[in-house]
Amino acid sequence: MEEIILITSKATEMASILSTNKKRLKDTHGKCYVFVHSSVDGECVGASCAMADALNGLGIDTKVALAEKIPEDMAFMNVEELIQYDILPNNSEDFAIAVDCASGSRMGEMGDFFEGIENKIIIDHHISVDPNLSDAWIDSKASSASEMCFRMLLALAKNMEVSSEEIISKRAANCLLTGIVTDTGRFTYTNTSPETLVASGKLMQLGGNISMSCYYLFDMKKKPDFLLSNEACNTAEFFCEDRVAMSIVTREMFEKYGADEDSVSDVAARLRDVDSVDVSFVLRETEDGKIRANIRSSSSFDCAAFASQFGGGGHKSASGFTVDNMDIEALAQEVRRLVTDEFESNM
Repeated sequence: MEEIILITSKATEMASILSTNKKRLKDTHGKCYVFVHSSVDGECVGASCAMADALNGLGIDTKVALAEKIPEDMAFMNVEELIQYDILPNNSEDFAIAVDCASGSRMGEMGDFFEGIENKIIIDHHISVDPNLSDAWIDSKASSASEMCFRMLLALAKNMEVSSEEIISKRAANCLLTGIVTDTGRFTYTNTSPETLVASGKLMQLGGNISMSCYYLFDMKKKPDFLLSNEACNTAEFFCEDRVAMSIVTREMFEKYGADEDSVSDVAARLRDVDSVDVSFVLRETEDGKIRANIRSSSSFDCAAFASQFGGGGHKSASGFTVDNMDIEALAQEVRRLVTDEFESNM
């Protein structure tokens, strides 16, 4: 009964496309690649690796195509064997699945590889994506791409007349649960629905470990990361009558503590949780000279719309963008100007 509730018409449609391509790939020795956005997180890694695990179990040669190493805090998912970091020439018989993103422009160095594969499907839940894309399932109301992938795998099991346990291994269940935990903020964000909790309960029954996912992704910090995260919060500025918070994290700050680039991933949420704050920004310099921005909102402020001004996107309450060839202070000044104008125009 639970599985019937979780399956949607679009999940069934995606499962049908996969079933059709399953035989073709086996007959032609084609491969399946699962693609995700750059600057990976627990959501896209969890969803993509669960898909790869399940499809390999069905006899489809599948790899997750990544242009970057997954962060150390995701090692607990035990998915390295599912990942391919090298870009290979396209085979006309290959099949692609984009998970948690819909365009090669968001995939870093893997983008051209994705765009070069003719047969593909897209599974995404970002509000900034066109819901009418062909061979795509776009659901901005879904908690996560991981929840969508779970529903699709249940539909696939139904299509093949097998149990969910025969499709979704313990590892895949843990990956999917990790993705849901990531994008719902441990079930505290407004995108958490009753259906999300039902899906998570079923994934726990299938072997997902929610305690482990929460610990590694939210609680565990190395000392250098802990110290930098605290400095990033302590040096944050507040403006627009304390309704906006911004933290600027330079390369010098990373080097001061020997912290890695993901050490400040919690700062945007910590600043957003200050009682007066409607929206928070964290700007950080990366090793390759780019600036990544994370935006979190606790009000009606539209993070996705703001991020789109810089070529980014995401969700209304959580988004981000990356810029190149720009000084971090200059970017901070531009963000201050734009957000101040927006607040003043709505006051």
